[in-house]
Amino acid sequence: MNPYHPYHKVIAGANTLMGAEGLPELLLRYLLDLPEEGYEPPSDNRYPRARLARLLWYDGPGALSGPLPTAEQKRSLLFDPAFPVVDTAELRELHPKGYRLYAQKAVLPAQTAAQTVVRCFLNRIYDRSSFVTAIGVRFEILVNTGLETRVTGSDLPLETRAFLVEQSIREALSGVNLTGLGTVSFSRADHSDNGSGLLSDSGVNVGRWVCCSVQWAEGEEGRC
Repeated sequence: MNPYHPYHKVIAGANTLMGAEGLPELLLRYLLDLPEEGYEPPSDNRYPRARLARLLWYDGPGALSGPLPTAEQKRSLLFDPAFPVVDTAELRELHPKGYRLYAQKAVLPAQTAAQTVVRCFLNRIYDRSSFVTAIGVRFEILVNTGLETRVTGSDLPLETRAFLVEQSIREALSGVNLTGLGTVSFSRADHSDNGSGLLSDSGVNVGRWVCCSVQWAEGEEGRC
């Protein structure tokens, strides 16, 4: 059966990007650093995902000095599209900090609470060749201006808290090979959008955007 009937595909290795839509959630789940059989996430702040978990969970002063959030607490931060708004007692019990991690750009509820939120979504995509596609991924880090600015024991501007989140994400992802997918890069040599900068929603939130990319390659049987 020819799936391209009545025509023929003459470049068998051309990318379909099938499955690429799951990249944002895959990256966020990796950043959550959840325990697995034979693996317990480190709690020391020398590890970037430990710092990130604390910055997302603790809103007040001394965020980096609090206990490492539990696996259940980490999972509660991830947006559940089946329940887009945490507006019932049951949902508030399941998500005591609300949602902090979104595998999409659109966030329907206004971010009015004093909290730090990270959105992750696919950015520009272009083909480097017939066989390799550079998939851009964009993170948007927003810190509500009602948040305490004291993060590490000294007064820091909100942009600095957002930068600490960016730094943790960069350290945790840069050069990491996503098994079967490709290696994460922040270099403009790999994608022209890669880099970072200031971000504001023209309201009560300020922060940073940071872009990285994954080189996606497929063969006749799918992912290489």
